[in-house]
Amino acid sequence: MATMRAEALRVQGALALLRHAHAHPGVTRAEAAARLGLSSGSAAEIMGRLRAARLLGEAAAPQTGGRGRPSTVLVAHPEGPLVAVVELTQPPLTPVPVPTSTTALALLTAAITRSAAPQ
Repeated sequence: MATMRAEALRVQGALALLRHAHAHPGVTRAEAAARLGLSSGSAAEIMGRLRAARLLGEAAAPQTGGRGRPSTVLVAHPEGPLVAVVELTQPPLTPVPVPTSTTALALLTAAITRSAAPQ
């Protein structure tokens, strides 16, 4: 039971980060973490999983002239997946157009739904 709850929380964090990056183009990981109430470690772990799944990437942020480590902004992964979405209802099946910017969210939602289904 605890394992299922931990996995559900990880999925919620990944979805929240994907949604935030989609809603706020150019947001940095640090800004997204602060807005979502994630620790920097959690944000890094979630980002690592999203990067490995090729759903989200990071790119250099514009220079601010400040000191310290350069920031990165969250971007669509350059090798991200392409998706075909079909609305599954009683016949007939209906193709649903999906804007490119929501592709990652649609894919992750489908993967979550599959993993949550009873075995």
